[in-house]
Amino acid sequence: MKPFLSALLLCLLPTLAFSMEFRIEGETIHATGPIEKGDADRFTTTVAPRIDGPLFAVSFDSPGGSLLEGMRLGEAIHTAYAGTIVERGKNCLSACAIAFLGGKAFGSYAHQVRREVEPGARLG
Repeated sequence: MKPFLSALLLCLLPTLAFSMEFRIEGETIHATGPIEKGDADRFTTTVAPRIDGPLFAVSFDSPGGSLLEGMRLGEAIHTAYAGTIVERGKNCLSACAIAFLGGKAFGSYAHQVRREVEPGARLG
């Protein structure tokens, strides 16, 4: 029984260890890695309070992940009035493309969005 539990933990470890990483550099929030459950909550509690200006944008580089969490992350980004961007040479795929749609301009009307895909970037 013990070897079975050890093998199960080893199989679960990689899925538990990887989630989206948020790193703030100037007015850019670099969001890299797969989107997993809890990422939207982490964004809301640790990143969103640090957004204090009209130029903040979330720069994605992600293969996707949980569709529901991608939707929640997009809502969190929209609520924080952050724009979204996919920079040259980076990818925003699957659930990440849903989160990308949350980009919004700071202090603007509800219908104004701020989303950018640079040449050489992939969104899909």
